[in-house]
Order: sequence, then C-alpha cells, then structure tokens
Amino acid sequence: MAPDNPRALYIFESTAHGPNHWKDMWDAAREDEFSSRCIFVGWWSHNLQKIGLRDRRFRTFGLEEPTSDEKDLIDLVKQMYDYDITMEQLAWYRWQQSVPNSGGGDMDQNQPYTEQQAFVQSGISFFQVRLVAQRREEITSAPPATVADGGYSYEGYTFYLGDDYHLSKVEKLDPEVSSASDVRLRVWEKPDPNGWYVIGCDPAFGRDDRNDNHAIEVFRCFGDKMVQVAEWADNIPDTRHCAWVLAYIAGQYTNCRINIDMTGGPGAAVMQQVDDLRIRMRSESYQQMADGFEDFMGAASWYLYRRIDSPGPGYVYNSKIGRDLKFRWMNMFRDSWVTNLIEIRSVAMLDEMSIIRQEASDIGAAASGRQHDDRSFATMLCNVTWTENLRNGLIANGITWEGSKARERGEASPVAEILTRRVYSILRAQAEEDDSPPSRSFYEQRGILA
Repeated sequence: MAPDNPRALYIFESTAHGPNHWKDMWDAAREDEFSSRCIFVGWWSHNLQKIGLRDRRFRTFGLEEPTSDEKDLIDLVKQMYDYDITMEQLAWYRWQQSVPNSGGGDMDQNQPYTEQQAFVQSGISFFQVRLVAQRREEITSAPPATVADGGYSYEGYTFYLGDDYHLSKVEKLDPEVSSASDVRLRVWEKPDPNGWYVIGCDPAFGRDDRNDNHAIEVFRCFGDKMVQVAEWADNIPDTRHCAWVLAYIAGQYTNCRINIDMTGGPGAAVMQQVDDLRIRMRSESYQQMADGFEDFMGAASWYLYRRIDSPGPGYVYNSKIGRDLKFRWMNMFRDSWVTNLIEIRSVAMLDEMSIIRQEASDIGAAASGRQHDDRSFATMLCNVTWTENLRNGLIANGITWEGSKARERGEASPVAEILTRRVYSILRAQAEEDDSPPSRSFYEQRGILA
C-alpha cells in the first residue's frame, strides 16, 4: 500500500517458481503487518477448474473417495482458508495429474493446495510438505498460551556481543514493543536440572556458501522422543560470537551433549573457542568478570562420533559432514520426524524444512533466493546425538516424556517411578539373556553334545 495515498497500492502477482526471490518477497510481506497483505490463490479457487457429474471424465476421476493424502490436503485447505473442496474439483485435479508430462513438482508449483506447497522447488521435496504444513498450522493456530498449557508461546531474547566474552550481555525482549525479527534466541522451555539435552550447532559457511547463518538448536531428550526447547539463529560474521552464544546456552542447559558441524573450518574454530573459554573460566579472576555468563558448561560434553562400519571404538569429537554422512543423517532425521520422535515448535524451522529438496548428489535448500537450511541441519545434529549417544541409556532408565511431565506436574509418586525403573531393568535383563548363547543343557537335551 502507498505510504500516503489511501487509494493507491502496488500489486505483485506470480506463481511460485520455487523458493527464490519471490519467496523472499512473500515472507517479507508476511512479516509486514502495516503496509502489505498476502493473498494466496489456490487451484480450488478457480470456478472453471472442476468436472461436472455428467462429464464422462467424472466416471474415471470422480467416483473414488479421496485417498488419505488427498483427505489430509482437503482438511488443511479447510483449516487454513475455510474452503470446502468438492468431488467435482478433486476430479479435475486428478485429471490434470494424469495428463502426460505433468510432474508432481509442476502441479505443486502451478496448482498448489496451500502456499507452503507452492514454493516447493523442482526436484524431490525431502520432507513431506503436507506433514510440514499440518505441523505449521497446528502451531500458528494454537492459542497464545505457554507450552505447559498446550500452546507454543516462547520467550524472546537478544544478545549484545562485545569484544570479549565477559562483556557480552543477553536481554529478554518485551513482546509488546519488540517484533519477531528482533528475536535471536527463542526459549520454549526453561532448563530443568533433571533434564537431558542435546545441542546442535551449525556454524555459518561450513558446508557451502549458502550456509550463511549460524544456528543452534536445543532439544530435551527422553527415551521415546526429543522436544525442541530453544533455538538461536543469526548471521553475525564472527565464529567467536557463535562460540560465546553456544557457551552461554550450554551453561544454561547444563546436562547436555554438544554436536558441532566441523565441515569447512568454521566449526573447528567454534570448538576451539569453546574449549579455550572452558579453560579460562576455571580461573577465579575471569569468573568475577562474567556477569551472568559464569555458569559455564558444568556437565556439558561433546558428541562422540564412531564410524558405523568400524568394530573398534575409534571415537572422535563432533561431526564432519561429507556427502555420505549427510544423506545417512538426514534420512535418520526424516525418519524420526515422520514417526513423531521429534517435536518441533519453531515455525522458522518448518519453513526451512518445506524447501529442502533431494537431488542426485545433494540434500539442501535451493541455490536461488535467500533460503536457509541451517536450523534443519542443526536439528539433524541433535537427532543423531540423541540416537547414538543418549537414547539407549534413557530407555534403559525408563525416562519417558509422559513420565517426566507427570513428575513435573506432581502427578507421579516416587513409588511409581521406582516401579517403572524396576520394570525397565527386568526387561533389559531379559533382553540381555535372550541375546546370550544357549546353555549346554539346551544342546544335551537335543542329543547334539555327547
């Protein structure tokens, strides 16, 4: 809209063409509540895009009930745009899909159900756009309540980073006077002294030139799932500042396992900075200058990586993500996401996941536009850390999401917790016994041994 003339406005109109500059314009307009409006025109809003009941094509494309995927998309359109797609319209869409040379990517781009689906790049969308859109809608349509009350509200913070660690400050932002773009650190859950956490750090310009944001993700871990509790992302250029923020977050979520992407060099610089800080913070003189940053990584440790095809220990700290490792770990991340082992609360991360695509030689965000995948890869690091370093121990000790929440609400008695752990220990002992070789009597009873 024009700044002065109330009767003037400028209209930009286009199909999506993947996550490029048009996606950047769309996102910027979404954040501008004063002078811009976004209007999505789905394929279902066109009056002529339907096949009538008397049309002979309807017998082929309109008689079958919607599949589970189609029903999910129809429900999503109803939730997001309050529109009911009819069987005549669905028959037209199915007919369009049957036309030769009408690829799924072209249909998503030119005839999308939702705006998120429209921005899928050509190639194979790595995460199911339908599931990502559903999760995004759950978060954005939830009441403004805290996580404990069933909502997804977060506390926003920003960092003021000086020339030295002890000069840095962190400040909580007032949501009444601060915009979402001012927030650098989002906190959904405060640290729990009894909690187990994983922290994934994806430094800027590590994997490639498009990886130009620092991103840190924090998840609380249980035996049956991991839940996002904090997220930091910024495009500050210095790796030392990324290391300081990582040190601060690890100092708050004390019982944590950290995994840094060491690809390309910046990750090694971040790790070196954190290790140097760990040594310096042990001196009493430096602790006196910390001013709020003094609780430094008391129980934090590095992720231990071991090659999956290596029978010996051979552990190394953190991760160096090559092509094979990226494909394996990203597929592990997707499997955990699809099976509800990961609970994501960040809309920004879901937006990143929706534009990540898989090609023959790579997995990542599109090369065009200013799209990022930093949060997603930081979460990938969290998932592999939880899966390989923590999950088995949490399962063995009976630490579940429901049990932990019940204990925090005061609903679980100490006796019930002891019984739960006892049951897990019995099951674990039984599993170990099942894995043991049969006893000698097993063979003797069957005449195998003399």
